[in-house]
Amino acid sequence: MLSRLFIHLIEPLTPNRRLFIVWLLFVAFFFWMTRLDDQLKAVGGGVGILDLQFAFTAEQGRQILQDWGETGRALARKGLAWDWIYPLVYGLAFGASLLRLSGPENRWRKNLILLPLWTILFDYGENLLHWQVLRTYPILDGSQIRLASIWAVVKWLLVGVMIFMLGYKLVQRQSRLNRAVDENI
Repeated sequence: MLSRLFIHLIEPLTPNRRLFIVWLLFVAFFFWMTRLDDQLKAVGGGVGILDLQFAFTAEQGRQILQDWGETGRALARKGLAWDWIYPLVYGLAFGASLLRLSGPENRWRKNLILLPLWTILFDYGENLLHWQVLRTYPILDGSQIRLASIWAVVKWLLVGVMIFMLGYKLVQRQSRLNRAVDENI
């Protein structure tokens, strides 16, 4: 049911022009978030958002937030505010692309389309925990840091699987097109 709802939401984005616009938004957000991370690294002595994502302990989290200082923590809060939109954008881009490449409805299509949705949910869980950590600094709950790091690891694993499946589907589609051309020659 969840996959059907997500398919219904993203199906209008599968035509070329709309898909291009969604990917353009994704790329714009990606570069903007990268720039924000560069600013964090500049004020935090080379420590960026990925360092916080993989902190795993309260001590590591505290050190990162301390290295950022008030300016860096304000930048991180700004980034987190925008990071509520970014997962939707990349989820729609990957979801619409996977939907378009998966062909007619089948059971794999329904499972495949859940990848972006689960990635979005884990990203939101991680964001919520990081928001709480930033809100309560300098008092840190080690379980929140640890859980945020676990959610980040799962999110990044899902991103990796999404990228792999997108590449796999692109290669599969190109193979089908090549066979169709060879048969017509």
